[in-house]
Amino acid sequence: MLTEMFSRLRAMRPGTRLAALLCAAAVACCLALPPVVFAVWDGMLFAGTHPRADAGQAEPLGDAARANPAACLLYNCAHLLGVDPARPSGAPDQWQARTPAGQDLADAKARCAAAVDSAAALGLLADADAARLRAALDGSGYLLTAQDGPAGLTAYSLAPGPVPEEQPADAGPAGALTLTLALTLTADGRPVYFSWQDSGRTGDAAGTGSLLAPALALLGVDEFTDWQPVDWGGRLPGAGETAYSPAAQLYVSVNAGGGLTVGAASMTPEQFAALLD
Repeated sequence: MLTEMFSRLRAMRPGTRLAALLCAAAVACCLALPPVVFAVWDGMLFAGTHPRADAGQAEPLGDAARANPAACLLYNCAHLLGVDPARPSGAPDQWQARTPAGQDLADAKARCAAAVDSAAALGLLADADAARLRAALDGSGYLLTAQDGPAGLTAYSLAPGPVPEEQPADAGPAGALTLTLALTLTADGRPVYFSWQDSGRTGDAAGTGSLLAPALALLGVDEFTDWQPVDWGGRLPGAGETAYSPAAQLYVSVNAGGGLTVGAASMTPEQFAALLD
């Protein structure tokens, strides 16, 4: 990991190398600090105006993207930290797994419920589905686990746990627990990845209208006005709605099949063009 990072730094243009080194030093220091200070680190990171670029980067993030917390964080995750917020298993050395208990569990449930409420308020979740997810968070039968990552990120996973003595309210006709919820939240609770699935559901969970605009709002990147819908032309069945913003350097996808999945990945215009080839 360190060898790859230094290779990227050496390949940067002189005007961006010093800023990237300072950012890398800040990351290294913060990874050794307790989670309570990550919010302060995030504020310093997002407030900075220095550009950060990766070895193959033609241009660093513009001013608007550097001022947007989600775009800035995802850019650094992709090009400096090498972390995919949607897949902590891809970099296990940078994520610390835990099973919340006591007040920590109550706080974790509250953070997840707040994200569910935000999605419902934007129309990404039907009221009934949001209520089921809140009930699963509060009731028995489900286990909530967490993974703490760099830059104040926390990935939560809610899935059926040990069979309870009493049947939970969410159990289906055969007593099956069918819901799963996966979230990655920033230090201030903003989702950068949101996915819930119901294995007992057939068809889309959020109706037939476009979900792209509310998905952008959920991620906090709706301020960008250059979103370009991506037409995969049948090459990627089940891709859902996808769009790319050159200004934010973000590719966003939203898929309502069997539940709802909203995710974003930072990629340069060159990387996006290669993706379409």
